[in-house]
Amino acid sequence: MNQPIDRPHTITSISTDFRIQRRTVQLWLQKAKADGHDLGELIDDVRHFSDEERGILVQYGKTPKTPAPTDFIEEDEPPAIATQVDLALPERFSANAAIARFDGALGMTTDPLQIVDMAQAMYGAMGNAIQHKIDLQQQELQQHEEALQKLKDMEQSAITDLKIRALESRLLAQKQNAVTNELQQQFGKISDLGKSE
Repeated sequence: MNQPIDRPHTITSISTDFRIQRRTVQLWLQKAKADGHDLGELIDDVRHFSDEERGILVQYGKTPKTPAPTDFIEEDEPPAIATQVDLALPERFSANAAIARFDGALGMTTDPLQIVDMAQAMYGAMGNAIQHKIDLQQQELQQHEEALQKLKDMEQSAITDLKIRALESRLLAQKQNAVTNELQQQFGKISDLGKSE
């Protein structure tokens, strides 16, 4: 039974190891595929590479130095002074080789896919923050609306209850007055019994 191949490397880990952008490693992989190399295995939508596959992939990131054309300027001969009107560059002249010889600098670049991902993550974070604020506002509004409705219901109930109690109080006052008057009349009758004629 064949042992599963250990593939601990990914495009992200390789780009981190070399401090380069993921897009650069993706370009290496495209060049390797063009040369017939089937590198890596997709695991959960992420391509993983073995140590050997990583070594092959890294080779595509090593750009060999292009030597200057031997017939560009012979070091043991002074530059020739052209006397012809129709001039032509040497057959094996390479502008890129000349640039590499006198410059050798690489222009700074960025990973556009990574920038898009970062921008999307930023917008997502801001969207989540404002949505969280909206959720809190809706919760606060709902609590205030419920409290307002309770106060309105309480007002109606309280007014009805107070009216009933006020009517009961008036009836009791009337009854109290009637009993008091009757009591005084009865007391007057008793008092009259003790008067001499």
